[in-house]
Amino acid sequence: MNNKGYTLIEVITTVSILLIIIGPVTLVFDTWYKNFYIDNSSVLLDQKSRDIMDSILTDLRMDSNETSTSQDDNKTLFINDSLKYEFNSLENKLLRNGESVLNNTNIQVIDFNVKEEKPEGYDTNIIKIYIKLKSDYDVEVELESTFRKKYIN
Repeated sequence: MNNKGYTLIEVITTVSILLIIIGPVTLVFDTWYKNFYIDNSSVLLDQKSRDIMDSILTDLRMDSNETSTSQDDNKTLFINDSLKYEFNSLENKLLRNGESVLNNTNIQVIDFNVKEEKPEGYDTNIIKIYIKLKSDYDVEVELESTFRKKYIN
């Protein structure tokens, strides 16, 4: 008899060899793919946090020295009665005059804190600003900056 085809042993051996070869290759590509998106997300978060901080500091610089912070929870920054930065913890959004400072829905503002204090040895107040952002890939970025108010005689 002339049997054509493969035996069960040959098929199992071939599949086993393919799994031994393809398994690690797939694992390497999967790891590379995840790391690429996590790194990309981290860079995007860094940029967005700097953009937000630059916007706040620019608004503070344009101020005529009447800046004040909220007294209750340090989550609101008032600038000249015309600008208001407010952290909405329920929606994880930082609002500037009621509108979100972020257009990207993949990024959330986890924390925003503003504190005004007069350190010992300084003649003016310092405003400390803290922002924490988070992406869909559970990458978090924190940024802190200070602003020294203008000296008035």
